[in-house]
Amino acid sequence: MENKQVAEEMPDATDQAAGGAWDAITTPPTSDNNPFDDILTALDILDGNGYPANWAVMAPKVWKAFITNSYVKDLVDASIAQLGAMGGDFSIPGYPSVKVLVDHAVTPNTSCYILSDEAPALVMGEGPTEAARYRDEKAGNYAYIIRQWLEPKLVLGDAIRQITGAHS
Repeated sequence: MENKQVAEEMPDATDQAAGGAWDAITTPPTSDNNPFDDILTALDILDGNGYPANWAVMAPKVWKAFITNSYVKDLVDASIAQLGAMGGDFSIPGYPSVKVLVDHAVTPNTSCYILSDEAPALVMGEGPTEAARYRDEKAGNYAYIIRQWLEPKLVLGDAIRQITGAHS
């Protein structure tokens, strides 16, 4: 639920249109668009803002478009990008290591978010936690209700970019 609440704040990030869908292929086996062009643009913008980006967050559909893109496969074959079963990370010469987080809660499921964990782009405000005990006489049992207040916020738009249209 926390991931879902944070993901609901992410679409408020500054938009950056992808050069085209990462899964578009008109002349197999070469993809029409290189995802690293879009990612490098976002990395440059965030670095220029003083926030070296080190995370790419995307929905499973975008991850699939990314890892099946022929340009990404070429970088994996050249050992420039390493992709693992739990997501992955990739390094581009001259740029920081970028970790990838794939989560079903990310919306829209056609976007990729590039952000820096060194800046408070997204914060999670935690409120009080409350617990109460009650008894259901008819059922003959005791129960507890636990409430926790959380409020995620996008507070630093210069430290996150939303690459829109990454998946068709």
